[in-house]
Amino acid sequence: TTSSTGSTTTSSTGSTTTSSTGSTTTSSTGSITASADLPKVGSGPVPPKFDSSNFQSPTISELRAIGIGIKTFPGKLDLLVYCPLKGRCPHCKSALLTANSVGKRKLCYAIPWPKTIVGVDMRCGKCNKHFMTHDTNYVNTLPSEEQIKREFVTAKGNGSHISLLRLLRSGLTVAQVERYIQDEVREHYLLLKSKYIELWDKVEAMRGVGKVNVASRDAFPPFPAHYVPGRPHLTAMFVRDYWENKSHIMRELRTIVSNHSLAVDHQRKVVKRTLGGDIVGNGGQTFTICGDFGVICGVYVVPDTALSWVKKAMDEVVDRHQSAGVEVPRSLYMDCGCCSGTPHSTLSNTGTSVAALWRSSFSVKLDAMHLMLRIGREMNANHPRRKKFLVDLSHAIFMQHEGDQQQLMKAREAAGLEGPPTRTERVKFICRVVGELESVAERMVLVLKAHRELDCQCHSQAEAAGMEVDNLTVADVAYPLVTRRLMGVFQQQLVHVRNGCISDNPDHLPYVKVGTVNFHSTGHHLEHYQSLRGTSKVEAVHSVLDRTFYTQRGIGAEVFDARLGWWILAYNRRRLRALGKKVPPDTMPPKVCEHYVSRGLCTDFPDWSIAAAGSEANVKIGYDYGRLVTVKEQWVEPDFNMEAVHTDDDQVVPDPLEERSMVATSAEALEELGLDVGDLVDEAPSFFEHELPNASATSNVPEDMDMAMAIEELPNVTTASIELPPNVTTASIELPPNVTTASNEDDEEMAIDDSTTPDAACIDNSVLAWRNVPIPDSSPGRRRNVSRLRTMGGDPTCVPPDFNSNMLAIWEELWHSMPQSGRVGVTVNSLLQRYKERCQALRKRPRHPSASPPALLPVSFALAKDWLLKQQKAQSEALQTGAVNEDAREVVADLNRSLAEQPASTTALLEQPARLASPVVPPPVMSLGPEPVTDCVRAEERAEKRARRQTEKPRAVSRQKAPKKKAIPPELEERQQRASARMLELGIPPLQALDGKRRCPVCHQLRTASDKTPDGQIHRVLGRSNQVWCPYADDRAILEAFEKEQKERIQAAWQRANEAKRMKKKQHT
Repeated sequence: TTSSTGSTTTSSTGSTTTSSTGSTTTSSTGSITASADLPKVGSGPVPPKFDSSNFQSPTISELRAIGIGIKTFPGKLDLLVYCPLKGRCPHCKSALLTANSVGKRKLCYAIPWPKTIVGVDMRCGKCNKHFMTHDTNYVNTLPSEEQIKREFVTAKGNGSHISLLRLLRSGLTVAQVERYIQDEVREHYLLLKSKYIELWDKVEAMRGVGKVNVASRDAFPPFPAHYVPGRPHLTAMFVRDYWENKSHIMRELRTIVSNHSLAVDHQRKVVKRTLGGDIVGNGGQTFTICGDFGVICGVYVVPDTALSWVKKAMDEVVDRHQSAGVEVPRSLYMDCGCCSGTPHSTLSNTGTSVAALWRSSFSVKLDAMHLMLRIGREMNANHPRRKKFLVDLSHAIFMQHEGDQQQLMKAREAAGLEGPPTRTERVKFICRVVGELESVAERMVLVLKAHRELDCQCHSQAEAAGMEVDNLTVADVAYPLVTRRLMGVFQQQLVHVRNGCISDNPDHLPYVKVGTVNFHSTGHHLEHYQSLRGTSKVEAVHSVLDRTFYTQRGIGAEVFDARLGWWILAYNRRRLRALGKKVPPDTMPPKVCEHYVSRGLCTDFPDWSIAAAGSEANVKIGYDYGRLVTVKEQWVEPDFNMEAVHTDDDQVVPDPLEERSMVATSAEALEELGLDVGDLVDEAPSFFEHELPNASATSNVPEDMDMAMAIEELPNVTTASIELPPNVTTASIELPPNVTTASNEDDEEMAIDDSTTPDAACIDNSVLAWRNVPIPDSSPGRRRNVSRLRTMGGDPTCVPPDFNSNMLAIWEELWHSMPQSGRVGVTVNSLLQRYKERCQALRKRPRHPSASPPALLPVSFALAKDWLLKQQKAQSEALQTGAVNEDAREVVADLNRSLAEQPASTTALLEQPARLASPVVPPPVMSLGPEPVTDCVRAEERAEKRARRQTEKPRAVSRQKAPKKKAIPPELEERQQRASARMLELGIPPLQALDGKRRCPVCHQLRTASDKTPDGQIHRVLGRSNQVWCPYADDRAILEAFEKEQKERIQAAWQRANEAKRMKKKQHT
């Protein structure tokens, strides 16, 4: 029989039965038989029904026998049975449970075809309450081995299979998961339909032998759209899944600790896309705490950037270190609030509210990248010397190890690499420190004075050449870099430097050794370092977090917390895995890991850890932390019945198909390489390009910078007047006596003449030396023959213009003869056209048959453009460095020599051995979960219940108390006295109790119409107030007034009725 999944089983006789999905096979005799539950009219397949009638109907005894598992029926959806009986009542924790009835069957969305869910309705023998076996509160009382066997998440409505939840945990949006499920279900539906059509055609071909189809060919049902879950359902089940795993996720997060430093920062981008204004207001921020190597200690949502909101978060981070027996990190890197911003004489009294709050545990430091960012923000972004200034400033702050530089240069020379080391090589293989505060401050002042002198040289040189020096733009040579505003900000940052806000701790250097690297397989093994300084790791987290939540706008606080919790779990595991630690996969729940690791069933994750049970109450993230600090009502489990309750569209996560391409910031790219932006030297300006607003290229000089006044105020900074550090004397910095400039004479043009036959006797031996060069062994690498593939496609193999000396000579000649043009593309096309013409002319020259063609190879547009940009960069290098004349060159050279000198204290710091990189992983404290409820436990609880009943005292028999008389109103009591006196006067005795008879509450006589007084009067009820008029106690005038009023009301009613009839009759006439 073929079930809905398409599996087939054959009977012992060889015949095959057709299921409701339409799948069948032919028996050994060639006949096709229908199943027992199908009509006997024909032999063809019966189309299935994709609705609730496809559900199975097992009995409670069958469910008890299965317990936990999957049950399949022919032609029905697979049934997920979850009926564990080893738990306790979620209300009173009693083990006296009874299986009451079979629970309601639900649809479970899955891939590629849905399933059904069924449980048992349990009744507690102690509190007499009912609950389902797949209820979360009951599941939490089960042993861990039975908890992890539940393959679905459900609430009051339908459920979702674990296969869907893994997609949501990995970061996919609900819209992406919905489209994926729809594709899978559609493909499976078409597969079932194709089987049905194939079998129908097969039976139809056998019509001649008496086989008839029981249904038409088009009877296959339409696509079951209700098998695809909606976005509200997926969102609700995702939040439900996080809510069930939240405690274990927080326990794993509590084990994330740091050894050297912490870095903190705020971000606004992510929170403004969420709907959490009722919790943290409209100015919410995310506050991120990162530890060593970029691991995340927590991400919290706070109302604003005030430090009072994050005090509890920092206290929890300190507490987790103390609980794990790990030393609290010494340094705390921030982008602001490092000190009061005023000069201090000693470091002990530096600090503001941040220092007063955390100085007992941390040494608050300012990130050097943000210090340079503050200075770079005041400079024009298009100034040619801006990059040079920031590079010099970085050299002044960070001092490199000379031994590491020499080893790197030797390794590059052995690898055949020319030029200076790349940025990646410098950060990886050269350790650097921030020296003493006074030394760093003096070096920074040297950079400022040197560039002020370069501004003066540019101004004087432009004025001497007759150029415009007023109304300057950034394109002018005389446009100043150092303005009065820049000098003011520079002075403010010097206060932070002198307060020690960026200096490294000499007893705990901020870098570790990751290992050794065989540089380009040359045999030179270089030490690989990684910096622990600065807040660049937080910037990387912010960049990844922003890209993760970029397409998810308008999500609620619960959805945000769910996505944030799973994202932090995956991010930390990836960081630890990059450091060589063995941790579980990203989407594996910590609950599952704890079960297998604690029982020794899995030894693949020795570096994974989890905190003790109960410690998760101290860890809060996202809006959950925002509720804590804003004293909002704590979030409780919501109603996940998304089918019965309308879901607001704001909770539906939008996911546009055309997502905007996100350009990764430099901080993120460096983080992926394990680098630190604050430690960079030459590449620091590239980061500022993303952070600073681009000033207009035609903007004038700032208003607060009068050029003449600024030049008069600038001191005459020469090579001799530049201030040096105290331990660096001018004698140690000697300028060369004769500084000559490079010759401007062009080299002679190389003649290319291939008309003669080369004579071997005239060839220099050095030219033929290539024959004796040994051929190196082929190294495994890229095995695709790219040149052959391009040739097969019709594309020639292209080389750059400087591929050989002949090509370089032609290109340099053509480029020098070209007029200057601002459009690079036009210039490149013109150069390529002239180059092709020159090559064609040289190839047409007559040459000897044995002579080779000229060494002129094709050049592509991209390679030509790169070469041209390099030439233009070389031309503008002098202006970028400020070398506009010989005096300016001497200033730049003297500055470079001064920055190259290192104080003895800094050299001693760099000579200290680097610590090995080893993330701190506290030992795990695992919980084995609840104990299973056995028959012995139930028997003991029953015995305790019986003993308790026997020892309890019998209840005392309460005496029957006489009913209390109701208090009689004074008015009624007065009427009763008058009635008694009147009846006594008339000689009327009181009546005995007559059940079922209506009696007057005043005189206690019968008050029917036949019961009259001696003077012929009867009791009357006065209108709808049910007030009784008693003839023995009440005055006759009261009854007459009532009758008169009643008569008037009746007359008024008749008048209104008659008026209505007249109006109606008048309308008809």
